Amino acid sequence: MAAGQAVDMGYHNIYWYQEGLAGWKKGHNLLESLNFRYAHRKLPEPIESQTLFKQLSSNPRYLLVDIRDTKSRQKEGLIAGPTEVLPLYRLHTDYEQLPDDKILVIYDIRAKQAPAAIRFLLEKKYYFTNLTYLKGGINAWKNEGLPVKAF
Repeated sequence: MAAGQAVDMGYHNIYWYQEGLAGWKKGHNLLESLNFRYAHRKLPEPIESQTLFKQLSSNPRYLLVDIRDTKSRQKEGLIAGPTEVLPLYRLHTDYEQLPDDKILVIYDIRAKQAPAAIRFLLEKKYYFTNLTYLKGGINAWKNEGLPVKAF
C-alpha cells in the first residue's frame, strides 16, 4: 500500500520488502530510530503561487526551501527567488542550517511532502514559527507561468 502511495506521489524506482519489518527484525538486520514524533500543531495554510510571487519581489524575509531530489530539480528547475536546497532525505540531519529569522516556504513537486517536512521542523526547532508551503508545489507555480531558473 505504501509503495502504491509513493508512486501516486510521483516517486519512481519504488521497491518493497515483502517480509516487512517483522522479517527484517527476524533476519537480525539493524534498525535505526530518529526518536521523534510529529508536532500536533495545526499546519499553516499553504501559500498560493501568485501570492508568493508578489511576496518574493517585495519582502526580503521570504526564503524558498526546495526539498526535492536532484533529478527533479534538474528536470523542472528551481523557482526564481532566494532558495535553500535541502532535499527531504537530508532534512533530519541538516535542518539546523535553515535560518530562524526568515519566512520559510517549503516546496516540492505537488505539495505532497511539504506538510511532512513542516511537521518535522515544528517538532525539531521551536523557533521555526514562520513556516508555510507552496500550494500545489512547483507544478502549480509553473502552471501559472511564473518564472523558474535552471538548476
